[in-house]
Amino acid sequence: MQGTTDGGGEAQGPRDERPWYADGLRFECTQCGNCCSGPPGAVWFDLDEAEAMARAVGVSLEVFLERYTRRIGARRWPEVVETPESWAETKRRTPCPGMDSGPVHPLVEITIGLTGA
Repeated sequence: MQGTTDGGGEAQGPRDERPWYADGLRFECTQCGNCCSGPPGAVWFDLDEAEAMARAVGVSLEVFLERYTRRIGARRWPEVVETPESWAETKRRTPCPGMDSGPVHPLVEITIGLTGA
């Protein structure tokens, strides 16, 4: 069954379940350093990576997070792709020349990256 639209052009029905990036996202790291060393930006990491970094500097995860990281609002990677606006804001704020360029990463690849499954 295909989704329908209401009078305002809003999609309704089963297609509403698909994320806005269902057709994939273009991304290719350009190694510019903006996300980790250039203008104010962000380095996204998961819990396993945080634990490994904490071990590398010889502190607990809690101490590592308190001492060496800062939270950017409530932003986490899943929130970067939550809406087209959050994607655009992250691209602007970092700034990231690799966002919206390079190869298209398909939905299944993005889902695996977000969920680890």
